[in-house]
Amino acid sequence: MKKFRFKFDHVLHLRKTREDEALRVLAAAQEKHQQQLRLKNYYLSEIDKAFASQQTIPGSALNLSQITATQEFIEGTKLRVQFADQAIVRAVRWVEKAMWSYFQAKKQRRILETLYEKQFRDHKEALKRAELRQQDDLTVMRFQHRQGEE
Repeated sequence: MKKFRFKFDHVLHLRKTREDEALRVLAAAQEKHQQQLRLKNYYLSEIDKAFASQQTIPGSALNLSQITATQEFIEGTKLRVQFADQAIVRAVRWVEKAMWSYFQAKKQRRILETLYEKQFRDHKEALKRAELRQQDDLTVMRFQHRQGEE
């Protein structure tokens, strides 16, 4: 009997390639999300450092320009934190879209792999049936040959 050949082998290969690409996009989206989180944490640590430096300077050594500059820096950094929060929300949306896309690609690949497995199993069963049929034919032929000799 013929060797097993999956009819949709090229399509299965294409689906695997699409799944790999979707996985790369997902990884890139997750990395972007992590970058945004690190940026926000950096801004928050800068705010903490500014507060700490403001508290460590003795009260008599503070002048108005230093206090104003520190307050402006803190306010500007708080705005950056808000922008970072918005960027994080956008990055989360991109991660969700990429994850959905990856799951869809994986689902499509699994559908074809299931079809492949079913057809391969059917092919093996057909091979077994053909082999059994051939053995039965040989047995019948031997029996008839022995009957003819007697």
